[in-house]
Amino acid sequence: MQNKNINQTNSTELFMDPTSPIMITGYQMRDPKADIIYFSRGPGFGAEVGDCDLIQGVNPQLGIKYILPKQFLECTTIASQVQFQNLTDVPLSNFVLKETHFLKGKKLQEFEFNLIFVPPKTQNSWEHLYEPEFKKNKAFLTAALEGPWDVHTRLFIGGEEIMHTQAQLSFK
Repeated sequence: MQNKNINQTNSTELFMDPTSPIMITGYQMRDPKADIIYFSRGPGFGAEVGDCDLIQGVNPQLGIKYILPKQFLECTTIASQVQFQNLTDVPLSNFVLKETHFLKGKKLQEFEFNLIFVPPKTQNSWEHLYEPEFKKNKAFLTAALEGPWDVHTRLFIGGEEIMHTQAQLSFK
């Protein structure tokens, strides 16, 4: 998969750590107020939307670079929906997603989302809405366009980290 363009990669191959009880099977990022989808991959989301690429030096199964229009920077609310499977025969308790955003190495904001229970052998969809709190002035917009804007997502079950993925946001 190293030499394959990520846009040609089956979405079920993305974000799959073979040691994890969870497999990410799809992802969608949108502006719920303007009803605009900026990125979408995976079954159940319909047609693929948006461009992506590999992140240099990051395992392609645990990292992705989203190539978004500059208009994305104007969003006041972002809806982020993850499709995932519980691959195990047992229910999972206390499933936590922690997301940290960095711009040019400086922390912008952190988010934490919790699911109390995930049934065994199930396909699930989890949407979280967040409102960026960082100041969107001219200096911020210039820095965002220059990048890198890195997003580190850590998944935990029962307090134990099971997966760490990295994304980069770039704008055209």
